[in-house]
Amino acid sequence: MKLLKILALATFFSVSTLANASLMLTDDDFITVDHNGIDLDWAWASNYNVQYYYSDAELFNELFAPTIIDGWRVATTEEFSFFSNNVTALNFRRDTGGYKNAVKFFNSNDTLAISAMDFNDGDISGEFREDAIYDTANFLKRAPNSWFDTFYVRNALPQGPKPIPEPLTIIIFATALIALQIKLRKKSV
Repeated sequence: MKLLKILALATFFSVSTLANASLMLTDDDFITVDHNGIDLDWAWASNYNVQYYYSDAELFNELFAPTIIDGWRVATTEEFSFFSNNVTALNFRRDTGGYKNAVKFFNSNDTLAISAMDFNDGDISGEFREDAIYDTANFLKRAPNSWFDTFYVRNALPQGPKPIPEPLTIIIFATALIALQIKLRKKSV
């Protein structure tokens, strides 16, 4: 019986650990662009290019650094120059309407809308401006180019299946071990 409890506890902790997934963007949240033979994933991260956006003296949104999600980063000057000269808002257009974006991953307010007009006007940035502020109530607290849309980048992940054990597989395996233990115990009695 003691072994049975240990196996059940071990199974619970294994499944709990595997089920604790980190934030993961899907293909519907970013685009992949061939940058001189290197695939880069680009995420439309925010409609603003300030860390803190205040509306009526209340914090409306905080833009998080790209490093909040493993692998994402600020683009180099050369990468962003290539991006701004070769990619348009249409590249982010979904077949079903709307635009691919990662607003919900990089902002405290996930209801922000992105602006194709900003993109088309060239009002875009690949920077994360830590501590930059935009305050609708105070003109003096508006960082320059705060309305620019923000884009983050990462080296594209290798394509193909990723062997990740599913929690159900572990549960089935643990159940089989428990059943085997019970059967062996009954045989020995």
